[in-house]
Amino acid sequence: MKGQWWVLGLLLNQLTEKPAYILDLVFVGTKFFGWQSQADGNTIQDAVEGALKTFLREETKVQGSSRTDSGVHAESFIAVFKTTASYDEAKWLKSLSALLPNDISVRSVKSMPENFHPIRSAKAKAYRYRLWTSSISHPMVAPFVWQVFPDVNLIEIQKTLTQFIGRHDFTSFSAADSSAKTFERTILDIQIVQSGNLVDIWFLGEGFLKQMIRTLVGTAVEVGLDKRKSDEISNIFSAKDRTKAGQTAPAQGLSLIRVFYDKIPTLQTLAAEASQGFSLSVL
Repeated sequence: MKGQWWVLGLLLNQLTEKPAYILDLVFVGTKFFGWQSQADGNTIQDAVEGALKTFLREETKVQGSSRTDSGVHAESFIAVFKTTASYDEAKWLKSLSALLPNDISVRSVKSMPENFHPIRSAKAKAYRYRLWTSSISHPMVAPFVWQVFPDVNLIEIQKTLTQFIGRHDFTSFSAADSSAKTFERTILDIQIVQSGNLVDIWFLGEGFLKQMIRTLVGTAVEVGLDKRKSDEISNIFSAKDRTKAGQTAPAQGLSLIRVFYDKIPTLQTLAAEASQGFSLSVL
């Protein structure tokens, strides 16, 4: 009899389970302390949950596909939430757009596929770090780049970055306060695309540690400025000591471009899409 009640309870729970939805967000992270909710409330997650609570008139928790550092941007960030409200994509998009700050926008909201998880279902992530190689600041790009010296050696930067491709222990390139259980990560590809003074460094990997990309860039730029040598990288890997790697590049140059749940394109394809204005679909 007890077993029958347990099965009935399970069935009732399944019947009352709220439908789940996927938000595809884009945001400028300059004014926010990253994605993850914090006590002061000044995060992307807090802003999104606040807008959903006002619109849906119920407490709504959102789970993101990744954490982002303070000041980091995203061109496509996946988050999921549940609600019993009647789904109307056009109405939801219009309402959320009105409730969210100008720094955050919803690109789409769709029903969540069965067995989908924003973190566990991810196969890879693409990030882009932007350098500005001019002594003269450009106000149209300044909030989204790291301005470095014009004489930075991009060949040496590329030579350094190539050594990070593959599976490595990235302890030396992770934030000292990282809570990761393991520090081995796989970077599938890294590419540099230059357009005048604007230099895009593209990263494609299965996953990244806290401040990992910014530390890789900071180290490579130090090589490009002749502050350290490219052949030091193997020793930095072996040291497993954050103090042995270079500086952490500023957050404003980094953007999460896309999380991949199906096919993983090449970085050349992503760069080509970027030049056409980034019209992306997520799933």
